[in-house]
Amino acid sequence: MFRGRLAINATVTSWLRLALEGNFSNIAIKNETKELGQGYDFKGEDNTSGGKYGLGHSNKRAWFMKWMGLVTKQLTKDLSLNGYVGGETQRYYTTYNYSETDGGLIFPDNYFLSNSKRLPIANGGVKNRKTINSIYASADLAWKDQLFMQTTWRGDWSSALTYTNGTGNNFYNYPAVSLSWIFSETFKLPSFISFGKLRGNVAWLGGDADPFLINPGFQLRGFSQANGGNIPMLAYILNTQGQSYTVDKNLKPLRKRALEGGLDVRFFQDRLGVDVTVYKDNTFNQVILIPAAAESGVNSQLINAGNIQNKGIEVALTGTPVQSKTSTGTPR
Repeated sequence: MFRGRLAINATVTSWLRLALEGNFSNIAIKNETKELGQGYDFKGEDNTSGGKYGLGHSNKRAWFMKWMGLVTKQLTKDLSLNGYVGGETQRYYTTYNYSETDGGLIFPDNYFLSNSKRLPIANGGVKNRKTINSIYASADLAWKDQLFMQTTWRGDWSSALTYTNGTGNNFYNYPAVSLSWIFSETFKLPSFISFGKLRGNVAWLGGDADPFLINPGFQLRGFSQANGGNIPMLAYILNTQGQSYTVDKNLKPLRKRALEGGLDVRFFQDRLGVDVTVYKDNTFNQVILIPAAAESGVNSQLINAGNIQNKGIEVALTGTPVQSKTSTGTPR
Protein backbone atom coordinates (compact mmCIF):
# COMPACT_ATOMS: atom_id res chain seq x y z
CA MET A 1 0.00 0.00 0.00
CA PHE A 2 1.22 3.48 -0.86
CA ARG A 3 -0.49 6.79 -0.14
CA GLY A 4 0.68 10.33 -0.68
CA ARG A 5 -0.80 13.78 -0.13
CA LEU A 6 0.33 17.29 -1.01
CA ALA A 7 -1.39 20.52 0.08
CA ILE A 8 -0.38 24.09 -0.73
CA ASN A 9 -2.07 27.18 0.75
CA ALA A 10 -1.30 30.76 -0.22
CA THR A 11 -2.65 34.11 1.00
CA VAL A 12 -3.03 36.50 -1.95
CA THR A 13 -4.73 39.44 -0.22
CA SER A 14 -6.43 40.06 3.10
CA TRP A 15 -9.67 38.67 1.65
CA LEU A 16 -8.46 36.02 -0.86
CA ARG A 17 -6.72 32.69 -0.25
CA LEU A 18 -5.74 29.97 -2.71
CA ALA A 19 -5.57 26.24 -1.90
CA LEU A 20 -4.23 23.35 -3.96
CA GLU A 21 -4.47 19.73 -2.82
CA GLY A 22 -3.66 16.40 -4.41
CA ASN A 23 -3.44 12.82 -3.21
CA PHE A 24 -2.68 9.43 -4.64
CA SER A 25 -3.20 5.90 -3.34
CA ASN A 26 -2.08 2.55 -4.66
CA ILE A 27 -3.31 -0.63 -2.94
CA ALA A 28 -1.99 -4.03 -4.06
CA ILE A 29 -3.76 -7.18 -2.83
CA LYS A 30 -2.60 -10.78 -3.24
CA ASN A 31 -4.99 -13.75 -3.01
CA GLU A 32 -3.75 -17.32 -2.80
CA THR A 33 -5.85 -20.50 -2.48
CA LYS A 34 -4.53 -23.94 -1.55
CA GLU A 35 -6.70 -27.05 -1.30
CA LEU A 36 -5.36 -30.50 -0.49
CA GLY A 37 -7.08 -33.24 -2.47
CA GLN A 38 -9.48 -35.77 -0.98
CA GLY A 39 -9.33 -39.54 -0.72
CA TYR A 40 -6.42 -41.94 -1.03
CA ASP A 41 -3.09 -40.16 -1.73
CA PHE A 42 -5.14 -36.91 -1.84
CA LYS A 43 -5.73 -37.41 -5.58
CA GLY A 44 -9.53 -37.31 -5.39
CA GLU A 45 -12.05 -39.36 -7.30
CA ASP A 46 -13.29 -36.70 -9.78
CA ASN A 47 -12.29 -33.42 -11.38
CA THR A 48 -13.30 -31.35 -8.37
CA SER A 49 -11.77 -33.22 -5.41
CA GLY A 50 -8.15 -33.65 -6.50
CA GLY A 51 -6.89 -30.45 -4.89
CA LYS A 52 -6.54 -26.93 -6.23
CA TYR A 53 -4.17 -24.01 -6.32
CA GLY A 54 -5.11 -20.45 -7.21
CA LEU A 55 -3.12 -17.23 -7.32
CA GLY A 56 -4.45 -13.74 -7.96
CA HIS A 57 -3.47 -10.10 -7.67
CA SER A 58 -5.47 -6.88 -7.75
CA ASN A 59 -4.31 -3.30 -7.89
CA LYS A 60 -6.50 -0.35 -6.89
CA ARG A 61 -5.32 3.11 -7.84
CA ALA A 62 -6.99 6.43 -7.08
CA TRP A 63 -6.01 10.02 -7.94
CA PHE A 64 -7.55 13.20 -6.58
CA MET A 65 -6.69 16.83 -7.38
CA LYS A 66 -8.49 19.94 -6.07
CA TRP A 67 -8.00 23.69 -6.34
CA MET A 68 -9.97 26.43 -4.56
CA GLY A 69 -10.09 30.20 -4.24
CA LEU A 70 -11.59 31.28 -0.90
CA VAL A 71 -13.04 34.73 -0.26
CA THR A 72 -13.79 36.39 3.09
CA LYS A 73 -14.73 40.05 2.75
CA GLN A 74 -16.74 42.71 4.53
CA LEU A 75 -18.60 44.36 1.63
CA THR A 76 -20.23 47.12 3.70
CA LYS A 77 -20.64 47.90 7.35
CA ASP A 78 -23.66 45.58 7.57
CA LEU A 79 -23.03 43.08 4.74
CA SER A 80 -20.34 40.37 4.71
CA LEU A 81 -19.40 37.73 2.11
CA ASN A 82 -17.83 34.30 2.50
CA GLY A 83 -17.43 32.08 -0.52
CA TYR A 84 -15.26 29.96 -2.74
CA VAL A 85 -14.86 28.75 -6.31
CA GLY A 86 -12.99 25.59 -7.20
CA GLY A 87 -12.68 22.42 -9.18
CA GLU A 88 -11.45 18.85 -8.81
CA THR A 89 -10.80 15.64 -10.68
CA GLN A 90 -11.14 12.10 -9.34
CA ARG A 91 -9.92 8.97 -11.09
CA TYR A 92 -10.34 5.35 -10.02
CA TYR A 93 -8.73 2.38 -11.74
CA THR A 94 -8.73 -1.30 -10.64
CA THR A 95 -6.99 -4.16 -12.46
CA TYR A 96 -6.88 -7.81 -11.49
CA ASN A 97 -5.63 -11.25 -12.54
CA TYR A 98 -6.46 -14.68 -11.17
CA SER A 99 -5.31 -18.11 -12.30
CA GLU A 100 -6.10 -21.52 -10.87
CA THR A 101 -5.54 -25.17 -11.62
CA ASP A 102 -8.29 -27.24 -13.25
CA GLY A 103 -9.15 -30.89 -12.75
CA GLY A 104 -6.98 -31.39 -9.67
CA LEU A 105 -3.27 -31.43 -8.94
CA ILE A 106 -0.84 -33.80 -10.71
CA PHE A 107 1.34 -34.00 -7.60
CA PRO A 108 -0.76 -33.62 -4.42
CA ASP A 109 0.33 -31.04 -1.85
CA ASN A 110 2.47 -29.20 -4.41
CA TYR A 111 1.07 -25.76 -5.09
CA PHE A 112 2.06 -24.14 -8.39
CA LEU A 113 -0.04 -23.40 -11.48
CA SER A 114 1.71 -25.78 -13.88
CA ASN A 115 0.81 -28.65 -11.51
CA SER A 116 -2.68 -28.65 -13.06
CA LYS A 117 -4.11 -31.82 -14.63
CA ARG A 118 -5.81 -29.66 -17.26
CA LEU A 119 -4.87 -26.31 -18.71
CA PRO A 120 -4.96 -23.71 -15.92
CA ILE A 121 -7.88 -21.26 -15.94
CA ALA A 122 -6.82 -17.62 -16.15
CA ASN A 123 -8.81 -14.41 -15.86
CA GLY A 124 -7.80 -10.77 -15.65
CA GLY A 125 -8.12 -7.27 -16.97
CA VAL A 126 -9.67 -3.96 -15.93
CA LYS A 127 -12.27 -4.54 -13.21
CA ASN A 128 -13.55 -0.98 -13.06
CA ARG A 129 -12.52 2.45 -14.24
CA LYS A 130 -14.17 5.78 -13.51
CA THR A 131 -13.40 9.48 -13.92
CA ILE A 132 -15.30 12.41 -12.40
CA ASN A 133 -14.42 16.03 -13.17
CA SER A 134 -16.13 18.75 -11.14
CA ILE A 135 -16.43 22.51 -10.72
CA TYR A 136 -18.21 24.26 -7.85
CA ALA A 137 -18.84 27.59 -6.19
CA SER A 138 -20.45 28.96 -3.03
CA ALA A 139 -21.44 32.35 -1.69
CA ASP A 140 -22.68 33.12 1.83
CA LEU A 141 -24.09 36.57 2.58
CA ALA A 142 -24.89 37.90 6.06
CA TRP A 143 -26.65 41.18 6.84
CA LYS A 144 -26.41 42.59 10.36
CA ASP A 145 -26.21 39.04 11.77
CA GLN A 146 -29.95 38.79 11.10
CA LEU A 147 -30.48 37.74 7.49
CA PHE A 148 -28.39 34.97 5.95
CA MET A 149 -28.32 33.54 2.45
CA GLN A 150 -26.22 30.54 1.44
CA THR A 151 -25.92 29.49 -2.19
CA THR A 152 -23.91 26.60 -3.63
CA TRP A 153 -23.52 25.06 -7.05
CA ARG A 154 -21.57 22.03 -8.26
CA GLY A 155 -21.34 20.36 -11.65
CA ASP A 156 -19.95 16.86 -12.33
CA TRP A 157 -18.95 15.10 -15.55
CA SER A 158 -18.93 11.32 -15.07
CA SER A 159 -17.40 8.73 -17.40
CA ALA A 160 -19.93 6.19 -16.04
CA LEU A 161 -22.67 7.95 -18.06
CA THR A 162 -20.66 8.13 -21.30
CA TYR A 163 -21.39 5.63 -24.07
CA THR A 164 -18.61 3.99 -26.05
CA ASN A 165 -19.17 6.43 -28.95
CA GLY A 166 -18.47 9.40 -26.64
CA THR A 167 -22.09 10.58 -26.31
CA GLY A 168 -24.33 10.52 -23.25
CA ASN A 169 -25.96 12.67 -20.59
CA ASN A 170 -22.81 12.63 -18.50
CA PHE A 171 -23.21 16.05 -16.80
CA TYR A 172 -25.30 16.77 -13.73
CA ASN A 173 -25.30 19.63 -11.25
CA TYR A 174 -26.26 20.42 -7.66
CA PRO A 175 -27.70 23.92 -7.13
CA ALA A 176 -28.86 24.86 -3.64
CA VAL A 177 -30.02 27.99 -1.83
CA SER A 178 -30.79 28.49 1.85
CA LEU A 179 -32.35 31.51 3.56
CA SER A 180 -32.64 32.18 7.28
CA TRP A 181 -33.88 35.09 9.35
CA ILE A 182 -33.12 35.53 13.05
CA PHE A 183 -36.14 37.67 13.77
CA SER A 184 -35.27 37.95 17.44
CA GLU A 185 -32.44 40.27 16.33
CA THR A 186 -34.80 42.36 14.19
CA PHE A 187 -37.73 42.94 16.56
CA LYS A 188 -37.94 43.64 20.24
CA LEU A 189 -39.78 40.54 21.43
CA PRO A 190 -41.27 39.80 24.86
CA SER A 191 -38.59 39.04 27.40
CA PHE A 192 -39.57 35.38 27.72
CA ILE A 193 -38.61 34.79 24.02
CA SER A 194 -34.82 34.56 23.93
CA PHE A 195 -34.31 33.43 20.31
CA GLY A 196 -36.31 33.02 17.11
CA LYS A 197 -35.34 31.95 13.59
CA LEU A 198 -37.15 31.12 10.36
CA ARG A 199 -35.35 29.06 7.72
CA GLY A 200 -35.98 27.55 4.32
CA ASN A 201 -33.91 25.84 1.64
CA VAL A 202 -34.15 24.05 -1.67
CA ALA A 203 -31.47 21.78 -3.10
CA TRP A 204 -30.94 19.53 -6.08
CA LEU A 205 -28.70 16.48 -6.02
CA GLY A 206 -27.43 14.27 -8.83
CA GLY A 207 -25.90 10.84 -9.32
CA ASP A 208 -24.41 8.58 -11.97
CA ALA A 209 -24.26 4.78 -12.43
CA ASP A 210 -21.77 2.00 -11.74
CA PRO A 211 -18.75 1.79 -14.10
CA PHE A 212 -19.40 -0.08 -17.39
CA LEU A 213 -23.11 -0.55 -16.55
CA ILE A 214 -24.38 1.37 -19.59
CA ASN A 215 -21.93 -0.29 -22.01
CA PRO A 216 -22.65 -4.04 -21.85
CA GLY A 217 -21.11 -6.43 -24.34
CA PHE A 218 -19.41 -9.81 -24.59
CA GLN A 219 -16.65 -11.18 -22.39
CA LEU A 220 -14.34 -14.18 -22.44
CA ARG A 221 -15.64 -16.83 -20.04
CA GLY A 222 -12.84 -19.42 -20.34
CA PHE A 223 -12.03 -22.17 -22.81
CA SER A 224 -13.64 -25.42 -23.91
CA GLN A 225 -11.51 -28.54 -24.30
CA ALA A 226 -14.25 -30.37 -26.23
CA ASN A 227 -12.88 -32.86 -28.78
CA GLY A 228 -9.35 -32.19 -27.57
CA GLY A 229 -9.45 -28.52 -28.55
CA ASN A 230 -8.95 -25.28 -26.66
CA ILE A 231 -11.80 -23.08 -27.92
CA PRO A 232 -12.51 -19.68 -26.31
CA MET A 233 -16.05 -19.24 -24.98
CA LEU A 234 -17.75 -15.84 -25.25
CA ALA A 235 -20.80 -14.89 -23.18
CA TYR A 236 -22.96 -11.76 -23.04
CA ILE A 237 -22.16 -9.67 -19.97
CA LEU A 238 -24.75 -10.18 -17.22
CA ASN A 239 -25.87 -7.90 -14.42
CA THR A 240 -25.39 -8.67 -10.72
CA GLN A 241 -28.53 -10.85 -10.79
CA GLY A 242 -27.13 -12.98 -13.61
CA GLN A 243 -29.46 -11.57 -16.29
CA SER A 244 -28.61 -10.18 -19.71
CA TYR A 245 -29.84 -6.67 -20.44
CA THR A 246 -29.93 -3.89 -23.00
CA VAL A 247 -29.57 -0.16 -22.33
CA ASP A 248 -31.71 2.85 -23.18
CA LYS A 249 -29.48 5.06 -25.34
CA ASN A 250 -30.69 8.24 -23.62
CA LEU A 251 -30.11 7.46 -19.95
CA LYS A 252 -30.14 10.53 -17.71
CA PRO A 253 -28.43 11.13 -14.36
CA LEU A 254 -30.35 10.45 -11.17
CA ARG A 255 -31.90 13.62 -9.73
CA LYS A 256 -33.18 14.49 -6.27
CA ARG A 257 -35.00 17.63 -5.15
CA ALA A 258 -35.17 18.49 -1.46
CA LEU A 259 -37.42 21.21 0.05
CA GLU A 260 -37.32 22.19 3.69
CA GLY A 261 -38.72 24.91 5.95
CA GLY A 262 -38.45 25.37 9.66
CA LEU A 263 -38.99 27.46 12.78
CA ASP A 264 -36.71 27.50 15.82
CA VAL A 265 -37.94 29.35 18.92
CA ARG A 266 -36.42 29.34 22.42
CA PHE A 267 -37.81 30.69 25.66
CA PHE A 268 -36.65 31.72 29.13
CA GLN A 269 -32.97 32.23 28.29
CA ASP A 270 -32.87 29.08 26.12
CA ARG A 271 -34.17 26.82 28.89
CA LEU A 272 -37.13 25.78 26.74
CA GLY A 273 -37.14 25.40 22.96
CA VAL A 274 -39.19 24.07 20.07
CA ASP A 275 -37.88 23.32 16.56
CA VAL A 276 -40.37 22.46 13.80
CA THR A 277 -39.25 21.23 10.37
CA VAL A 278 -41.37 20.51 7.30
CA TYR A 279 -39.66 18.64 4.45
CA LYS A 280 -40.38 17.04 1.09
CA ASP A 281 -37.89 15.05 -1.04
CA ASN A 282 -38.43 13.67 -4.56
CA THR A 283 -36.03 11.34 -6.37
CA PHE A 284 -36.32 11.12 -10.17
CA ASN A 285 -34.64 9.29 -13.05
CA GLN A 286 -33.52 6.27 -11.08
CA VAL A 287 -31.54 3.81 -13.21
CA ILE A 288 -33.45 0.53 -12.92
CA LEU A 289 -33.99 -2.72 -14.81
CA ILE A 290 -37.43 -3.65 -16.16
CA PRO A 291 -38.43 -6.88 -17.96
CA ALA A 292 -37.73 -6.78 -21.71
CA ALA A 293 -39.84 -8.20 -24.53
CA ALA A 294 -39.14 -11.86 -25.23
CA GLU A 295 -38.22 -11.16 -28.88
CA SER A 296 -35.40 -8.80 -27.77
CA GLY A 297 -33.21 -11.74 -26.79
CA VAL A 298 -32.33 -10.31 -23.36
CA ASN A 299 -33.93 -10.52 -19.92
CA SER A 300 -34.11 -6.83 -18.99
CA GLN A 301 -33.81 -3.26 -20.18
CA LEU A 302 -31.95 -0.52 -18.29
CA ILE A 303 -34.01 2.69 -18.19
CA ASN A 304 -34.76 5.83 -16.15
CA ALA A 305 -37.92 5.58 -14.08
CA GLY A 306 -39.47 6.31 -10.73
CA ASN A 307 -40.47 9.22 -8.55
CA ILE A 308 -39.95 8.36 -4.90
CA GLN A 309 -41.29 10.95 -2.48
CA ASN A 310 -40.58 11.38 1.21
CA LYS A 311 -42.32 14.09 3.19
CA GLY A 312 -43.12 14.81 6.77
CA ILE A 313 -42.97 17.04 9.81
CA GLU A 314 -40.43 16.83 12.60
CA VAL A 315 -40.85 18.47 15.99
CA ALA A 316 -38.06 18.66 18.56
CA LEU A 317 -38.59 19.91 22.09
CA THR A 318 -35.73 20.83 24.41
CA GLY A 319 -35.81 21.88 28.01
CA THR A 320 -33.56 22.58 30.96
CA PRO A 321 -35.72 22.05 34.04
CA VAL A 322 -32.73 21.88 36.39
CA GLN A 323 -29.86 24.36 36.18
CA SER A 324 -27.24 25.36 38.71
CA LYS A 325 -23.70 26.67 38.73
CA THR A 326 -22.30 23.12 38.73
CA SER A 327 -24.75 21.06 36.65
CA THR A 328 -27.39 21.32 33.94
CA GLY A 329 -30.06 18.80 32.86
CA THR A 330 -31.43 19.16 29.31
CA PRO A 331 -33.89 16.46 28.14
CA ARG A 332 -35.03 16.22 24.50
